[in-house]
Amino acid sequence: MHPKTVIAIDAGRSAIKVAYKTATEAGRFLFPSAAMPARKLSDEAEEGRAKKDTVTINNETYWVGDTAVFQRGPVASASLSDDWIESEEHAVLLLSALERVEAVRSAAGDKLIVLGLPGRQFLRQKHRLETVAKKIFNSRANEVKVIPQPKAPFNRHLQNEDGTLAKGRSLDESYAVIDVGRYTTDLAIIVQGRFIESGLDSCSGTKGAAEKMLLLMKEQGIQANLPDAERALAKRSVMFRGEFIDLGKQAKLALQSFEEEVMATVTRMIDPYSATLNGLILAGGGAPFVEQPLRRVWHNVITAPGEDSRYMVAEGMARWGAGVLLARRAALSASPA
Repeated sequence: MHPKTVIAIDAGRSAIKVAYKTATEAGRFLFPSAAMPARKLSDEAEEGRAKKDTVTINNETYWVGDTAVFQRGPVASASLSDDWIESEEHAVLLLSALERVEAVRSAAGDKLIVLGLPGRQFLRQKHRLETVAKKIFNSRANEVKVIPQPKAPFNRHLQNEDGTLAKGRSLDESYAVIDVGRYTTDLAIIVQGRFIESGLDSCSGTKGAAEKMLLLMKEQGIQANLPDAERALAKRSVMFRGEFIDLGKQAKLALQSFEEEVMATVTRMIDPYSATLNGLILAGGGAPFVEQPLRRVWHNVITAPGEDSRYMVAEGMARWGAGVLLARRAALSASPA
């Protein structure tokens, strides 16, 4: 029997992050969480680029990802409503993620798709998302699992790529997970491998800091938009009208209240477990903004360099899925013929 392909889709409001594992290879990619109805394009080169970003659902054709970002212009990003999982936008983004993996030759055959939900929404929306996803994927995925997103970075730390237990790791380890996104920062506490329900919490993401940065840039006479401010916040500089401008002081000021809110939430939620936890696992695209303040308090902060921090949830979900398949194969091997 051909082994199942595991596809983990971390559907965030700023980007869709995907990690997949076939019988012979593993891969990952991301694309912006943007979708719009497709139109006819006059430029032949742009039309060619749009092909991989084109999705048809319910007899309607959409652009997603980079093509949607460029063609729709500077309008609002994905909806922030908790009902987003039942929107057409969410559906076409999930379908595009699946189709991009299906283009990989080794991904043929049965698929296990793993999706995640923020901790505070998990119990309320798990079955809704399963139902929605099965309808979207139809017969193209024979199994869909939904797990709490905040636990996924713990699975990334605990397991190897093939789902086996990593060397030196134990199922009884205890960690707090901090996942720093654009719109929210999600916290979770895992004690001896067990998910603590009362340890779930959220606070602001990096968007507020980026908005503050945008105001500070305008005070400097720099005309920009929010994505420009986000890049300037990360690089602490900007190229404006062909000139390199240092924005270190502005970035520090813009991040101050965000850092304070995250640290206050960590103090309130995680400090009571200071004598229990092995350390903190820091994930998400905004992880670099709070890494140093956290390290001043916690000596063991586990994160991933650069772009890898954005994939920690997707990669953790993929390793969890691979572990599920391993356990099933072991159970089949152990059962009498």
